[in-house]
Amino acid sequence: MSSEAFLHRLVVRFHEIDRAGIAYFTRAYEYCHAAFEEMLVAALGVDLERFFSESEWMLPLVHSEADYLAPMRISDRLVVELRIERLGQSSVTFAYRIAGEDGVERARVRLVHACISRADFKKRPLPESLVEGVRRLGLVGDDD
Repeated sequence: MSSEAFLHRLVVRFHEIDRAGIAYFTRAYEYCHAAFEEMLVAALGVDLERFFSESEWMLPLVHSEADYLAPMRISDRLVVELRIERLGQSSVTFAYRIAGEDGVERARVRLVHACISRADFKKRPLPESLVEGVRRLGLVGDDD
């Protein structure tokens, strides 16, 4: 896969931290999903409301894993890097890296999405619109 990354920036907010003063562990998944949503908008050229109401296909999550490397604290400015690790016939694996603007890596997340038909929830090939969109963003090469 290409070494290009889609970047999403955010700030850890007060409501996102737990009693230990760090972002609650599930926030890493939320931060990655926000990057995923922004990437979809950029790749498909449609807003999410239109995508979720009109699309004939969906990309539900089928596997997730995360490694937590350093705390994410209130007011930390983070950069979520989204990369495509694997583009299959009917699934896509996203590798995320969450780091502070200081370069300190906070977490690594890996999410696998399967492509299914909205009509019957059965596996289907990834749509060409998605494949071409991520190719245009530089997330995969022409030979992928």
